[in-house]
Amino acid sequence: MSSVSSSEGDLAALEEHIPTSILATCHEGNMREETQDSVIASVTCTPGIQQGNDLQYMKAHDTLAVRTLFRTRAEQYVGSELASGEDAVSTCATRTPGQFRWYALRMPNDSSGVVERVFHRTEDTTSGLAMCYSEDGMAWLEWVDLDTQIYAFASTPVEFYPLLYDWWLQEAGPNHPMGNMAPTDTNSTGPSGPADPEM
Repeated sequence: MSSVSSSEGDLAALEEHIPTSILATCHEGNMREETQDSVIASVTCTPGIQQGNDLQYMKAHDTLAVRTLFRTRAEQYVGSELASGEDAVSTCATRTPGQFRWYALRMPNDSSGVVERVFHRTEDTTSGLAMCYSEDGMAWLEWVDLDTQIYAFASTPVEFYPLLYDWWLQEAGPNHPMGNMAPTDTNSTGPSGPADPEM
């Protein structure tokens, strides 16, 4: 891990998108060496679940930088197949490795900062990419928010992975302070609780 020096402005801009439920646990963080050329700010936080580790949010230079970083890491850990639509509902909820597209609906009057992701596109959605994999007994979930150019990742011991995935679906952020996200269809997130993944 290498140290990243963020300007106060870049750090403040990143923290605007951290869920309020965990913001108090965050501090300027170190990052993986391979991300240094892509990001301008980084914070490390404590996930809102038991046994969660290594939650990090990083602000990339631009959309191209965050897409390139995601694509490079996906090729290393999960391959090139990208699930979308109905296939995305079960990808990473029930098994790893995998990668998929996600969406989230904006609710301009909601200031809670809660994010709940869905797997279908509508007229007013934010969007991103996610991947999951396991390594050395740890399960990892990495995701990108394309609107904010934020790259995030979190890990947990493999046996607690379903808790991590469920937390990511509903609370992990990044949120959108000027147009926070919440679903209109509670059935669109797929199963009510993720099954044990095939590691």
